[in-house]
Amino acid sequence: MLDGCAAIEKALADGGHPATVPFTPGRVDTRQELINIEMFTWLKPVVDGFRNYVADGYAPITSGRVSPEELFLDKAYLLSLTAPE
Repeated sequence: MLDGCAAIEKALADGGHPATVPFTPGRVDTRQELINIEMFTWLKPVVDGFRNYVADGYAPITSGRVSPEELFLDKAYLLSLTAPE
């Protein structure tokens, strides 16, 4: 993660030992061709009240039928959150 590399570089510089920490963006644990993207599409949320998110194509269905508060409470219920939480 870039922020971790930057923090290490800053700590080294603050300690009088400036250095460059290499950074490789993206996933480094696998290659793109080994990932079955279709298997992960079901993980994409349709609605999420915590993020005020409604997926494309679902906005007309939820608009006027389900309030943002109901989506928020539904997600809180799915996460087993209590009222204080």
